[in-house]
Amino acid sequence: ITGDTKSYDFDITFDAFQTTFGGGDYDVFVTKLNASGNSLVYSTFLGGNHSDYGSAIAIDASGQAYITGYTG
Repeated sequence: ITGDTKSYDFDITFDAFQTTFGGGDYDVFVTKLNASGNSLVYSTFLGGNHSDYGSAIAIDASGQAYITGYTG
C-alpha cells in the first residue's frame, strides 16, 4: 500500500527505511500487511522537508517495490 500522510506518529516498523516524518505537509508512506490484512509486515515514511505524495505501487518478481508519485 502507498499513499500520503500528515501523521507524525504513523505506524512504522523498526526496520523502516525512514523512521520519522520528513517534513512539509505530507510524506509518502509504504506499508505491507500480512495475508490476513490485520498486521504490519513493513511500514516506512518516504519524504523530505517538502510535501511528498505516493500515488501507485508495483512489486516485481523479486519482491522489489516501485513507488510513483510526486515531491515538492
